[in-house]
Amino acid sequence: MTVYADNAATTQMSDSVLKAMMPLLTDIYGNPSSLHSVGQIAKEHLEAARETVAECIGACSFPYRRATPPAPAPRSPCCRT
Repeated sequence: MTVYADNAATTQMSDSVLKAMMPLLTDIYGNPSSLHSVGQIAKEHLEAARETVAECIGACSFPYRRATPPAPAPRSPCCRT
């Protein structure tokens, strides 16, 4: 058994994360700030990922100011309790 004690520098990726990321690392690798189609597809995936993470932590995925605080978001099934 290997014990890796430098997780502050890097951590092994879980199989589920690796599986989810492989298409983005191999096929959808465009710059999401670009105007070309590969970049726009990458941007769509980036925005979807931001929304998922924001939902999991009960945050807003798009930074803006509200006059009144938003109602608490319901917990997503992807979030751990």
